[in-house]
Amino acid sequence: MGIIYRMLWNGAQALRMVGEGQRIIRDANAKKPSRTEIINTLISERGYVSYLEIGVRNPDDNFNRIACARKASVDPGLEFRANPVDFVMTSDAFFAHWAAEHPGSTFDVIFIDGLHRAEQCWRDIENALGILSPGGVVVVHDVLPPAHRFAREDFNRDLLADTLWNGTTWKAFHRYQWEGQWEARIVDTDWGVGLIDSRQPHLPETHGNPFYEWDAFERFVAQSGRVVSWDSARVWLGFRTN
Repeated sequence: MGIIYRMLWNGAQALRMVGEGQRIIRDANAKKPSRTEIINTLISERGYVSYLEIGVRNPDDNFNRIACARKASVDPGLEFRANPVDFVMTSDAFFAHWAAEHPGSTFDVIFIDGLHRAEQCWRDIENALGILSPGGVVVVHDVLPPAHRFAREDFNRDLLADTLWNGTTWKAFHRYQWEGQWEARIVDTDWGVGLIDSRQPHLPETHGNPFYEWDAFERFVAQSGRVVSWDSARVWLGFRTN
């Protein structure tokens, strides 16, 4: 009876945890606005005319819904077989190509949604800033995982998070918020939409989380004032209030 009881107990606990994971996913998906709406607002409010997307997957998810005069897309096509993008390559290869073939050419908005690992995201941020127009904005997706299980290092399917994976992009963006040359905020919507605004200089700061542990990040989210609602972000960006 003891073995049967433990099996039943473990099964009930697993179901409870799966249910909790599903609730977290529903709550995260319900937050508005979407990354698409935020990017389109940036473009319309500031009169931007050029847009670059790093990590497209299916263009119908975001890229095709961005309203901008000049757009470019980059993806190696590992997750979406059709991959109808402008540059079929990794982000590292693209930035090297762009520097060689289009020196001095910049983009007003650059959206980063590529490989969700901290080291790659950090390179993408640094490279994006190198071809960002003066006064432009870098936007980074998936920088506010709702729980640690979504912030796992590898994509490997997780029973509690299903196939949803924010990865460790939060580590790269969290680092930039402390060390970067421009002010940065995380909008608490759509799994975390990070904004780096090159109109607002930032003095690099020292901090108590040099290795970017999750528990320290949770405290930062709760206490820093740099994880904000979209209404607060609009004020920070100098936009008209709703």
